Amino acid sequence: MNLAVPTVLPFLFRLASDPQVPVQSGLLDLLVSTAGFSEPIDGRNEAVVRWFGSDSDHPEREQFRAVFTENASVVVQTLAAHGLRTTLDVSRTHPQRLFTDERERQYAIAAVRALGGDPAGREENGRFHSLHYESRPDGP
Repeated sequence: MNLAVPTVLPFLFRLASDPQVPVQSGLLDLLVSTAGFSEPIDGRNEAVVRWFGSDSDHPEREQFRAVFTENASVVVQTLAAHGLRTTLDVSRTHPQRLFTDERERQYAIAAVRALGGDPAGREENGRFHSLHYESRPDGP
């Protein structure tokens, strides 16, 4: 992964959601892999940090997560086109890493408010928080 990928992700989302694109399933696989590689790394787990590097070494991970969040509706539609139903658990948030500085904290607070969320007790206290999306095959 590199810093250019967050810029092209919205374009890839749209291509992956278009059934006319011949490589649509390959793009979906790529997006799923990208989502996995953008997961936060627990800096307390030395083995994981050795394999994947710390989040501070890879700021693009956070940018990837932001792009996935901004394009959530396209991601959900794309997964639905492939038989996956996506639900969002809004009952709680999941604490992520601490902010690196006040600028990042202010950015996160503004982003949460822009999406209609409330940063009180969460981002205002110094950590990123995430919501949990889960996609499963349609059916019983």
